[in-house]
Amino acid sequence: MKLQDYFHYLFSPFHSKPLMTLASVFASVLMFFDKYIGISIALFVIYSILAIADLGTGMYKNIVVNKHEYESNLFFKKLFVMAMMIISIAMITILTNEVANLRVPHEAVTVFNGTIAYAISLIKMFLIVAFLGYEISSIKENADELKWKTLSEVTGTLLLPLSWLKIRLQHKIEGNEDSGNK
Repeated sequence: MKLQDYFHYLFSPFHSKPLMTLASVFASVLMFFDKYIGISIALFVIYSILAIADLGTGMYKNIVVNKHEYESNLFFKKLFVMAMMIISIAMITILTNEVANLRVPHEAVTVFNGTIAYAISLIKMFLIVAFLGYEISSIKENADELKWKTLSEVTGTLLLPLSWLKIRLQHKIEGNEDSGNK
């Protein structure tokens, strides 16, 4: 065999199976997101599905039903929101890793660093829930305006825990304000 035959054999999967190459690159990107940015593959897939569904229902509502012209700023708004989610979660993940890996010999500082890392992780979880809630509520609004009852009910069911939390927090705040005014 010639050297050229070895190279042909080495790169033959890339020539004969472009889908395999695409899947490999996509998996590598997702693993990078998971390891270094802090966005798991499941979160990425769920958020992407919700964002595409929100974009699709919004475009259908505006272009087909309401007969408005296509507005590219709405598309860029969606891309901006997705980029903000990725950037904010990445920054929080990096900050959490830095605080957690800080090596200080004093025990009180180590406990404080763990507490800070935990608090930052909680902020990350709240941000993830907020971004998912934003997408689901936007899909629900579009489904309500399109009179798609089934989709509206499904998204409404998904929003029930967030609605309960909102009501609970409002009662807590109002209760504290009432007791402070008396």
